[in-house]
Amino acid sequence: MRINRLIPGVIAIAIVGLGVVGCGGSSSPEPVKAAAPAAAAPVAAAPSFKGLIVSGDVVRSTFNVPDNLAAEKGCVLNNRFLHNEGIVFRVKVTDPTNGQLMDDKAIAKAELDLGDGSAPIPLKYGGHPSKKPGDFFWTAPFHIPENYPSGKLSYKINVTGADGRTGSIVSTQIKSDSSDLVILDGAVPTIVKPAA
Repeated sequence: MRINRLIPGVIAIAIVGLGVVGCGGSSSPEPVKAAAPAAAAPVAAAPSFKGLIVSGDVVRSTFNVPDNLAAEKGCVLNNRFLHNEGIVFRVKVTDPTNGQLMDDKAIAKAELDLGDGSAPIPLKYGGHPSKKPGDFFWTAPFHIPENYPSGKLSYKINVTGADGRTGSIVSTQIKSDSSDLVILDGAVPTIVKPAA
């Protein structure tokens, strides 16, 4: 009895379904045609970079550090220094045409300008650490005199390739007081090391 009551409902649904298909004019759906792809906008060629890519960081040197602490304190990233401490500016120079790092044969001049009116400090290329080099880059040491002004140290490193191309890095590339290189008030005691 129950089946007899369901059959008229199923037939009604089937008829309505056929009517809906009939309204479309076809019982089989037509394939959706893909829109023609839009023409790609012309891409302008990027201007070729004519300079050199200079990147680097600043670490504490072992200047005026006790020998037993040299391994712990030397070559550690830092941006806060006291008078009578040493800073090492470390730089790598990349040729943007081939992505290769540039050594002392490819670079004619690399100098650190402290912005204090003093003569530029030349950077030297070499392996580090010196006894068992694991990497090669440019360095310039700066030993902070006890009478050097305290405060932010704005520096610039200028590099000139053997082919005349140039590049630079400046201390103010990232605007952040907490990441500025700063010479703090105060000084570490002078350590007298025995003559070698």
